Amino acid sequence: MLISFRTRQFDSESTLPEDSYYGEDVARWLASQLPAWSTSVIPEDWGWAVTARKNEYRYIFGVYDHDINDLTDEGVRWIVRIFNQKDDTNWFKKLFRDTPPLAHNEVVSELVQILKEAEGIAAISTAPLE
Repeated sequence: MLISFRTRQFDSESTLPEDSYYGEDVARWLASQLPAWSTSVIPEDWGWAVTARKNEYRYIFGVYDHDINDLTDEGVRWIVRIFNQKDDTNWFKKLFRDTPPLAHNEVVSELVQILKEAEGIAAISTAPLE
């Protein structure tokens, strides 16, 4: 599952070191909004990841800017890709492949609700990974 949203609240303009990506502040903010989850934020070669655990749930929330040049009055478009680590059909290979891992509806709903309640976040949408 993929969640996209727009905001101006996070950095999308500073100069980054080579091989770095915008989104660290988004990932850290998202992790801070999940107090019932055990989280950590790690850099990846495609963006930032929030590893998250709660009860039987084991997820990676991949965070990255979709296109910093796609700026509207609401801000740039950010993406959160939701990867269920307990999907036994080899979730890692599905990271950017044709067959998406399954996400629990309650996890998607929790993330969408966090975004809806946050000030300055707009244009929230969800879509299956393609």
